[in-house]
Amino acid sequence: MWQKALAIAAARAGEHTQRAASPADYHLTGLITCPDCVHSYVGTSATGRTRTYRYYTCLSRARYGPGGCPAPRLPAGETDAAVLQALCDFYANSTELIQDAVTRAQQRHRDGHASQRAEHAAILARSSRRRTRSTATTPRSRTAPWTTPPPASGSRPCTARSPSSPSEPTTSPKPSVTSPHRRRPA
Repeated sequence: MWQKALAIAAARAGEHTQRAASPADYHLTGLITCPDCVHSYVGTSATGRTRTYRYYTCLSRARYGPGGCPAPRLPAGETDAAVLQALCDFYANSTELIQDAVTRAQQRHRDGHASQRAEHAAILARSSRRRTRSTATTPRSRTAPWTTPPPASGSRPCTARSPSSPSEPTTSPKPSVTSPHRRRPA
């Protein structure tokens, strides 16, 4: 019986030796496209006798085996190193290209907001015209009685004055506050 179970497991092992692993372990998962079937490459691993081998494998091949897609598996360590080296070379040697891309992006940003700025200016101008028109056509007698006109420029704020001394502002004594928990002296 045990021999039969081992034979079945060995027969099935060919299909399932590659298991999908955590995406955190495979930084390029989903970023590489299969040249044969246009599916994405995903991170997979295969366990050998002494170690685990990491690969990027076409999604069709990972699901259906070599019959699903004939594209080769890519060793994950070598692929990660090659992509990292290509990025380092690009950023080290392409400063003008990067600077041009940033300048174009900034210009697109300004151009995209130019229409919003023009719309904002038109709304402000329209509201300013309405405000000017409404204050010019509204007579003073028609203003609400509870409103007061704004102070004239250069005027000083009004302060309350004592009837006995019109030149000095009124000062009132501060009310004494006693706490209900504090005893008054006897």
